[in-house]
Amino acid sequence: MSVPTQPYPQASYQQAPVASCPSPNWAWMIIAIICFWPLAIASGINASRVQSLCAAGDTAGAQKASADAKKFGRIALIIGIAIVALGVVAGVLGALA
Repeated sequence: MSVPTQPYPQASYQQAPVASCPSPNWAWMIIAIICFWPLAIASGINASRVQSLCAAGDTAGAQKASADAKKFGRIALIIGIAIVALGVVAGVLGALA
């Protein structure tokens, strides 16, 4: 006598959509340290807040902190390039005088 085997019914589970955490933009903080260190402080504070805000479920706050870290890094890069350009111009003008 053979007992018919039936597969167990498959339960369907739906997972809640998981919002991805934004990048902390640590590279921009490093660029800020090299180019104009005072803005590296603001960039570093915002970059360090990204993971904790994301872990707490505040993805909007994490995205804003990530964007701010990137913003301060870019501003530091622009200031650093301007300082180097002014130094080059001053050096050329000083050599011509």
